Amino acid sequence: MSENELTDGCTESVLALLSKARKREIGLQDLNLSGNCLSYRFVRDVATQLVQNENLKSLVLRDNDIDAEGVHELLRVLKRNNYMLSLDLRDNPGFTKKASLAVLEKLKSNLDRFRMSTAVKRS
Repeated sequence: MSENELTDGCTESVLALLSKARKREIGLQDLNLSGNCLSYRFVRDVATQLVQNENLKSLVLRDNDIDAEGVHELLRVLKRNNYMLSLDLRDNPGFTKKASLAVLEKLKSNLDRFRMSTAVKRS
């Protein structure tokens, strides 16, 4: 779904997709929405689905119109989601070095948790 000039008007469709993934009706683990025209409004509307989603491991929102408020909302989501392993926010107007470090720290924590859980399952 990258590079399709999607706007905030696609929110309902993405919400339906994320809902199905959350309920394990579909095996969606990676979602690439890069190179579109998504903004804070989109992020705000999908935040709840992202927090509750244990299946989505990678979300690419690179090169959209997400401002500082939208990046802050995504950081809030990420703090409550222990399953996401990759979040790409590069080339968004609100994505700063400080935000990048916060994302990196949380994703590292999630990855460590994931590695520990897979090690336990193997033994």
